[in-house]
Amino acid sequence: MMKRVLAAKGDTVSVTPHGVTVNGALLPYSKPLPADGVGRPLPRMSDERYTLGESELLLMTDSSATSFDSRYFGAITREQVKSVITPVFVW
Repeated sequence: MMKRVLAAKGDTVSVTPHGVTVNGALLPYSKPLPADGVGRPLPRMSDERYTLGESELLLMTDSSATSFDSRYFGAITREQVKSVITPVFVW
């Protein structure tokens, strides 16, 4: 799974029915879906505000409303990251 790190240590995150906010800013394409493409219910982080700890990361996409990411499974730790992708071509 490839995702962007959109929040890290000290950032305040909240998942609401309208989408995910990081430090009060609503992220694009972040409104949680109730179910996946075949109708299975999706989990969701709680609506409570949460400040990310020392090694926690919020992984999400900023280009797709249907991505399976941290709005469903929550923050991960840095130890769970397997590798970092570096773009070769940027246009």
